[in-house]
Amino acid sequence: MTTKKVLLATTSYYGPFYLDGMKTGAYFSETLVPFKVFRKAGYDVQMVSESGQCRFDDHSLTETNLGELEKQVLDDKNEEFWTYLKNTKAAKDVDPNEYPLLFVAGGHGAMFDLPTAKGVQNLAAKVYDNKGILAAVCHGPVLLAHVKNSKCPVGKSVVYGKNVTAFTHAGEVMMGLSTSMRNHNIGFLNEILEQAEAKYINPPTPVSDFVQVDGRIVTGVNPQSAKSTAEAAINTLESKST
Repeated sequence: MTTKKVLLATTSYYGPFYLDGMKTGAYFSETLVPFKVFRKAGYDVQMVSESGQCRFDDHSLTETNLGELEKQVLDDKNEEFWTYLKNTKAAKDVDPNEYPLLFVAGGHGAMFDLPTAKGVQNLAAKVYDNKGILAAVCHGPVLLAHVKNSKCPVGKSVVYGKNVTAFTHAGEVMMGLSTSMRNHNIGFLNEILEQAEAKYINPPTPVSDFVQVDGRIVTGVNPQSAKSTAEAAINTLESKST
């Protein structure tokens, strides 16, 4: 039997990004939906970020980006999600040995801090060292390109040689965010993952529900894939443990 505990990691960044002046951070549905999947499956969830802070991307809270679940939870501050969110810990205050699974939520905020978030990177490296599962959705896989551990070839990350996916270049263009990314000197995820010598797999479309599982690495493309990515992470962990 596996230990039913999971680390749900988010960006600590909340700041300028969008041309309309709105700020980016963690994407609400990509944090909430996996949280709900894990809780439904009986997992205790510890939320974590580099600094212990988590704020949500402004656009992810707009009406057009909220499903029924998101609207319901957003309007109910007594919902357990908010209690867990308030208990978000800084990476330095978490013992990775307690967790067989680390899941990284997306949001463009991830592109700002996760490439240099040594605390979260170290958590991920230790979970992987312990034969645990690393999962990430949308922009979350940027973390994995920077996670190195003793099981990786020298100088390589955990995604080296792995089939992975993440939010697409075409998706950034479709959303009109290429200029914002250039303005903030942010690269496209397919290029970042390919530079890490991963095998980047394109989804059928930028909005497809699309997940890749390769060994103990699980990745998903976009908000539409958040549920499937979390479910695939659980399935991967539990099949490994039987």
